[in-house]
Amino acid sequence: MMNTIVSGTWVVWLCLVSIFSPPAPSVISNQCEQSYRLLIKELDRNVFWIAENIYGECNQSNLIQVDVELPEAAARKTTLKDFDKWLILERPLKQLIDHETPLEILPTNGTLSIPTLGVKLRTPSHNEALEKMYRQQFNSQCARHWNQGMLEHGIDLPVISGNGTCKMLYASPDGLYFNYKIDKAYYFADSHLLIVFTKNNSFRCYSEIATMHGFMILRISTP
Repeated sequence: MMNTIVSGTWVVWLCLVSIFSPPAPSVISNQCEQSYRLLIKELDRNVFWIAENIYGECNQSNLIQVDVELPEAAARKTTLKDFDKWLILERPLKQLIDHETPLEILPTNGTLSIPTLGVKLRTPSHNEALEKMYRQQFNSQCARHWNQGMLEHGIDLPVISGNGTCKMLYASPDGLYFNYKIDKAYYFADSHLLIVFTKNNSFRCYSEIATMHGFMILRISTP
Protein backbone atom coordinates (compact mmCIF):
# COMPACT_ATOMS: atom_id res chain seq x y z
CA MET A 1 0.00 0.00 0.00
CA MET A 2 3.03 2.28 0.20
CA ASN A 3 4.54 1.61 -3.25
CA THR A 4 5.21 4.63 -5.46
CA ILE A 5 5.32 3.56 -9.16
CA VAL A 6 2.29 3.14 -11.42
CA SER A 7 1.32 3.28 -15.08
CA GLY A 8 -0.16 6.58 -16.26
CA THR A 9 -2.80 7.81 -18.68
CA TRP A 10 -0.19 8.38 -21.35
CA VAL A 11 -2.26 10.39 -23.82
CA VAL A 12 -2.75 13.04 -21.14
CA TRP A 13 0.91 13.00 -20.14
CA LEU A 14 1.89 13.57 -23.79
CA CYS A 15 -0.56 16.43 -24.21
CA LEU A 16 0.59 18.12 -21.01
CA VAL A 17 4.31 17.33 -21.05
CA SER A 18 5.24 21.01 -21.34
CA ILE A 19 3.69 21.70 -17.93
CA PHE A 20 6.15 19.53 -16.03
CA SER A 21 9.83 19.50 -15.21
CA PRO A 22 11.98 16.73 -13.71
CA PRO A 23 11.37 16.36 -9.95
CA ALA A 24 13.20 19.00 -8.00
CA PRO A 25 15.80 17.87 -5.46
CA SER A 26 14.65 17.70 -1.85
CA VAL A 27 14.92 20.99 -0.01
CA ILE A 28 16.25 20.67 3.51
CA SER A 29 14.00 22.99 5.47
CA ASN A 30 11.75 23.22 8.48
CA GLN A 31 9.38 25.76 6.91
CA CYS A 32 7.74 23.68 4.16
CA GLU A 33 4.02 22.92 4.58
CA GLN A 34 1.88 20.59 2.47
CA SER A 35 -1.61 20.91 1.15
CA TYR A 36 -3.56 18.47 -1.02
CA ARG A 37 -6.52 18.84 -3.36
CA LEU A 38 -8.42 16.26 -5.38
CA LEU A 39 -8.45 16.99 -9.12
CA ILE A 40 -10.36 13.98 -10.52
CA LYS A 41 -10.98 10.26 -10.16
CA GLU A 42 -11.16 8.52 -13.50
CA LEU A 43 -14.54 7.04 -14.43
CA ASP A 44 -13.43 3.73 -15.94
CA ARG A 45 -10.40 3.12 -13.72
CA ASN A 46 -9.84 3.61 -10.03
CA VAL A 47 -7.12 6.18 -10.58
CA PHE A 48 -6.99 9.40 -8.56
CA TRP A 49 -5.28 12.63 -9.66
CA ILE A 50 -4.25 14.80 -6.71
CA ALA A 51 -2.64 18.24 -6.52
CA GLU A 52 0.02 18.77 -3.87
CA ASN A 53 1.43 22.19 -2.99
CA ILE A 54 4.43 22.46 -0.69
CA TYR A 55 4.62 26.02 0.59
CA GLY A 56 7.39 27.96 2.27
CA GLU A 57 10.99 27.47 1.25
CA CYS A 58 10.16 24.43 -0.89
CA ASN A 59 7.72 26.32 -3.16
CA GLN A 60 6.88 23.19 -5.15
CA SER A 61 3.77 21.73 -6.80
CA ASN A 62 3.43 18.01 -7.52
CA LEU A 63 0.85 16.01 -9.43
CA ILE A 64 0.21 12.69 -7.68
CA GLN A 65 -1.51 9.90 -9.62
CA VAL A 66 -2.68 6.98 -7.45
CA ASP A 67 -3.84 3.70 -9.02
CA VAL A 68 -5.74 1.44 -6.63
CA GLU A 69 -6.68 -1.12 -9.30
CA LEU A 70 -3.27 -2.78 -9.24
CA PRO A 71 -2.73 -5.86 -7.03
CA GLU A 72 -0.91 -3.46 -4.70
CA ALA A 73 -1.97 0.18 -4.94
CA ALA A 74 0.78 2.57 -5.97
CA ALA A 75 1.44 6.17 -6.98
CA ARG A 76 3.46 8.33 -9.35
CA LYS A 77 4.54 11.90 -8.57
CA THR A 78 5.47 14.55 -11.17
CA THR A 79 6.63 18.11 -10.45
CA LEU A 80 5.10 21.14 -12.19
CA LYS A 81 7.47 23.68 -13.73
CA ASP A 82 5.70 26.56 -11.99
CA PHE A 83 4.32 26.62 -8.47
CA ASP A 84 0.52 26.43 -8.05
CA LYS A 85 -0.33 26.65 -11.77
CA TRP A 86 -3.08 24.06 -11.50
CA LEU A 87 -5.63 25.68 -13.83
CA ILE A 88 -3.33 25.00 -16.79
CA LEU A 89 -3.60 21.30 -16.00
CA GLU A 90 -7.03 20.94 -14.43
CA ARG A 91 -9.14 22.27 -17.30
CA PRO A 92 -7.73 20.00 -20.06
CA LEU A 93 -7.59 17.08 -17.64
CA LYS A 94 -11.34 17.24 -17.03
CA GLN A 95 -11.97 17.67 -20.76
CA LEU A 96 -9.79 14.74 -21.83
CA ILE A 97 -10.67 12.17 -19.16
CA ASP A 98 -14.12 10.92 -18.18
CA HIS A 99 -14.32 11.28 -14.43
CA GLU A 100 -16.64 10.20 -11.64
CA THR A 101 -18.45 12.94 -9.75
CA PRO A 102 -17.91 12.63 -6.01
CA LEU A 103 -19.89 13.59 -2.95
CA GLU A 104 -17.77 16.11 -1.03
CA ILE A 105 -17.98 15.55 2.73
CA LEU A 106 -16.78 17.98 5.38
CA PRO A 107 -16.40 16.63 8.90
CA THR A 108 -18.69 17.69 11.74
CA ASN A 109 -16.96 17.35 15.11
CA GLY A 110 -14.47 14.98 13.49
CA THR A 111 -17.16 12.76 11.94
CA LEU A 112 -17.87 12.10 8.25
CA SER A 113 -21.44 11.08 7.36
CA ILE A 114 -22.41 9.21 4.18
CA PRO A 115 -26.22 9.36 4.41
CA THR A 116 -26.89 7.19 1.36
CA LEU A 117 -25.05 4.30 3.03
CA GLY A 118 -26.08 4.92 6.62
CA VAL A 119 -22.37 5.01 7.47
CA LYS A 120 -20.28 7.37 9.58
CA LEU A 121 -16.53 7.59 10.00
CA ARG A 122 -14.87 9.47 12.81
CA THR A 123 -11.36 10.47 13.76
CA PRO A 124 -9.72 7.67 15.78
CA SER A 125 -9.09 8.19 19.47
CA HIS A 126 -5.79 9.59 20.72
CA ASN A 127 -3.19 6.81 20.55
CA GLU A 128 -0.72 7.25 23.39
CA ALA A 129 1.14 4.02 22.57
CA LEU A 130 1.97 5.04 18.99
CA GLU A 131 2.83 8.58 20.08
CA LYS A 132 5.25 7.25 22.71
CA MET A 133 6.87 4.89 20.19
CA TYR A 134 7.22 7.68 17.61
CA ARG A 135 8.79 10.08 20.09
CA GLN A 136 11.20 7.45 21.41
CA GLN A 137 12.28 5.88 18.12
CA PHE A 138 11.42 8.31 15.30
CA ASN A 139 11.23 11.74 16.95
CA SER A 140 12.08 14.60 14.53
CA GLN A 141 12.04 12.15 11.60
CA CYS A 142 9.47 12.58 8.85
CA ALA A 143 6.44 10.38 8.31
CA ARG A 144 8.04 8.47 5.44
CA HIS A 145 10.55 6.89 7.85
CA TRP A 146 7.77 5.93 10.27
CA ASN A 147 5.61 4.44 7.52
CA GLN A 148 8.49 2.44 6.05
CA GLY A 149 9.30 1.00 9.46
CA MET A 150 5.82 0.46 10.86
CA LEU A 151 3.73 -0.23 7.73
CA GLU A 152 0.05 -0.77 8.61
CA HIS A 153 0.95 -1.10 12.31
CA GLY A 154 1.64 2.65 12.41
CA ILE A 155 -1.74 3.66 10.95
CA ASP A 156 -5.02 4.27 12.79
CA LEU A 157 -7.88 4.10 10.30
CA PRO A 158 -10.98 6.23 10.75
CA VAL A 159 -13.49 4.41 12.97
CA ILE A 160 -16.55 3.33 10.99
CA SER A 161 -20.01 2.98 12.51
CA GLY A 162 -23.30 1.92 10.99
CA ASN A 163 -23.89 -0.83 8.46
CA GLY A 164 -20.51 -0.96 6.77
CA THR A 165 -16.80 -1.75 6.84
CA CYS A 166 -13.77 0.02 5.41
CA LYS A 167 -10.51 -1.29 3.99
CA MET A 168 -7.48 0.89 3.32
CA LEU A 169 -6.21 0.60 -0.24
CA TYR A 170 -3.54 3.31 -0.13
CA ALA A 171 -2.05 5.88 2.22
CA SER A 172 0.32 8.63 1.14
CA PRO A 173 3.76 7.83 2.63
CA ASP A 174 4.26 11.47 3.67
CA GLY A 175 1.31 11.49 6.08
CA LEU A 176 1.37 10.54 9.75
CA TYR A 177 -1.81 8.61 10.49
CA PHE A 178 -2.28 8.64 14.23
CA ASN A 179 -3.51 11.51 16.38
CA TYR A 180 -4.60 13.24 13.17
CA LYS A 181 -7.69 15.22 12.23
CA ILE A 182 -9.91 14.57 9.21
CA ASP A 183 -9.78 17.62 6.96
CA LYS A 184 -12.22 16.66 4.19
CA ALA A 185 -13.28 13.64 2.15
CA TYR A 186 -14.84 12.66 -1.18
CA TYR A 187 -17.06 9.62 -1.65
CA PHE A 188 -17.47 7.95 -5.06
CA ALA A 189 -20.75 6.04 -5.04
CA ASP A 190 -20.20 4.07 -8.26
CA SER A 191 -16.87 2.62 -7.14
CA HIS A 192 -17.55 2.67 -3.36
CA LEU A 193 -14.27 4.48 -2.76
CA LEU A 194 -13.59 7.23 -0.24
CA ILE A 195 -10.53 9.50 -0.25
CA VAL A 196 -9.86 11.10 3.13
CA PHE A 197 -7.48 14.05 3.52
CA THR A 198 -5.86 14.30 6.95
CA LYS A 199 -4.11 16.99 8.97
CA ASN A 200 -1.57 16.16 11.63
CA ASN A 201 -0.62 19.21 13.66
CA SER A 202 0.69 17.20 16.62
CA PHE A 203 4.12 16.60 15.12
CA ARG A 204 6.64 18.32 12.85
CA CYS A 205 9.82 16.90 11.39
CA TYR A 206 13.07 18.79 10.96
CA SER A 207 14.22 17.81 7.49
CA GLU A 208 12.55 17.79 4.08
CA ILE A 209 8.84 18.71 4.55
CA ALA A 210 8.03 19.96 8.04
CA THR A 211 4.35 18.96 8.15
CA MET A 212 3.00 15.43 7.95
CA HIS A 213 -0.48 15.87 6.48
CA GLY A 214 -1.66 13.17 4.09
CA PHE A 215 -4.50 11.27 2.47
CA MET A 216 -5.77 7.71 2.40
CA ILE A 217 -8.05 5.88 -0.01
CA LEU A 218 -10.59 3.49 1.51
CA ARG A 219 -13.04 1.00 0.06
CA ILE A 220 -16.43 1.19 1.83
CA SER A 221 -18.42 -2.08 1.84
CA THR A 222 -22.01 -2.49 2.95
CA PRO A 223 -24.26 -5.60 2.97
